[in-house]
Amino acid sequence: RLALAMATAGHYLRQRLHSLLGTIELLTVAESPDRAADLARSAKAKIFRLANELEELALHAGCDSAPPLPLKHSFDVAPVLEQVQLDWCSEARAKSLGFKITHTVAMVESDPYLLAVIVNNIVANAVRYTHSGEVCVDCDSQDGHLVLEVRDTGPGIPDAVLHQTAVINSARSTNDGLGLGLAIIRQTADLLGCRFH
Repeated sequence: RLALAMATAGHYLRQRLHSLLGTIELLTVAESPDRAADLARSAKAKIFRLANELEELALHAGCDSAPPLPLKHSFDVAPVLEQVQLDWCSEARAKSLGFKITHTVAMVESDPYLLAVIVNNIVANAVRYTHSGEVCVDCDSQDGHLVLEVRDTGPGIPDAVLHQTAVINSARSTNDGLGLGLAIIRQTADLLGCRFH
């Protein structure tokens, strides 16, 4: 579990940095002062959030009695989805993609950090590899379970990359870490007792 926790944290922070880089790139080509100011505020917020997450990770790494993952409890899933939307809306807008996340008042029993890792990785891949059309995150309740569905108009994931995801430390991943990201998502979902397909 420690290896998965470190891989998960590392990949999650990499996605955060990618989102921050995208915001900075948009800032350099902003067409109006208002747009530049909005992007600057977004970049600062992402930097502060990343700094807080790095501090939290360092604290957990230095704590011999850190509790094992996952840390499940009941929480409102809406803030998790809202944060994902904030992280990727600028990049989606820059590519002229429709980007929509369904609002929900559902409560879930899970680990909020690990759930955020799963959703953020899936949405990041959808936004990054969709070149036209839209990315949508739909929420539905089925038999007492929350179902999150990410839909996009991108090309889909090649079978070769899907087959690479069976083991996290397979020889090499392709598509800028897409294989590794999917492997982490699958193993994190298994750890939480979620179905991922």
